[in-house]
Amino acid sequence: FFMGSDADYATLFSLADVARRLANPAARLAGPELSAGGIDPRGYLDSVVTRMQPSLRFSDVLTIHWYPGQGTLTDWISALAAKSRGQEVWLTETGANTCDDSEQRSWIDYVLNTFDHGSPTVRWTRTFIYYLWDAETDCAANIVRMDGTNRPAFSDYRNRTTKQFSPVRPIGVICVVYGWIVFP
Repeated sequence: FFMGSDADYATLFSLADVARRLANPAARLAGPELSAGGIDPRGYLDSVVTRMQPSLRFSDVLTIHWYPGQGTLTDWISALAAKSRGQEVWLTETGANTCDDSEQRSWIDYVLNTFDHGSPTVRWTRTFIYYLWDAETDCAANIVRMDGTNRPAFSDYRNRTTKQFSPVRPIGVICVVYGWIVFP
């Protein structure tokens, strides 16, 4: 976890921008990967994104993490979109840290139904479910059990993304990247 100040994060982002210009000017940067927390999370979000603006390009992506209990999902997405200058907004980490399969399934359904049907902005274009598997426990946000069997949430989303037995509009093709499930 990043433990620096808003100014520290903006400095790191500006250095990434310099590296991008030298190595691959067409590369897209994403950040700030914030999660609700701390004393004033919205103030921190506002300050970080404001400080990042000089290094942000239109093609870059503004990112956030959200979990149940961290305020309203649509409020966080809206707050980030309001700071964008047209950049896409991605929810790059979400899930439900629980042993209860039904609770996990409900929370992830809520996130994806909000993405599909209740998004507060057209800029919200990607959602990543974190995480796929945990070797230590079945009682976390992982959607595959330690023994490799799928928790109900995994089966739901596999079916949803492949247009099988889905009561709602499918959201795209599934892609597993380093333990994250990406819904394009």
